[in-house]
Amino acid sequence: MTTHVAALNLDLYSPILPFRTQKCTMILGNPLERTINCLGSEGRCLTVEMNDNAGLRAGVIESLFVSQHEYETGDQCELIAISKGSLRKREPDEYTPIKLFEEVDAFPELIDKKLYEFYNVLWIEWKDGIAYRKALGRVTKEAWERQDLEEADILLG
Repeated sequence: MTTHVAALNLDLYSPILPFRTQKCTMILGNPLERTINCLGSEGRCLTVEMNDNAGLRAGVIESLFVSQHEYETGDQCELIAISKGSLRKREPDEYTPIKLFEEVDAFPELIDKKLYEFYNVLWIEWKDGIAYRKALGRVTKEAWERQDLEEADILLG
């Protein structure tokens, strides 16, 4: 009995992820106090408030890769949407036993919400036509949807 094994086409496996999404530009604001480890890491993490181009608070960016010395309040950042998410309050004044989302307590407009809806976003930077993640963040659903969004074909490295 002869066994045939199909050869893998290595061209199908690439470190570059192609996809289509929406993008926009926002403005970096002030750093927020962290009360827990960022992104499940024990390393130092920068959490920064983001504002839209109209100056309205929009969300937060968290990064293990960017330090407070590598950006200035007012700098622009290019964001791409990677998914939608939501967080429902379980008990009065509490979303989860562990505060994973600092903006829930830091943003007055979120305190009384029963359901926090948001877009998970990446702050990207470009090198030779490839987008690379600079930081991960969340933008409130309302803030993301009021932006002048652009459809974009992304090659993420």
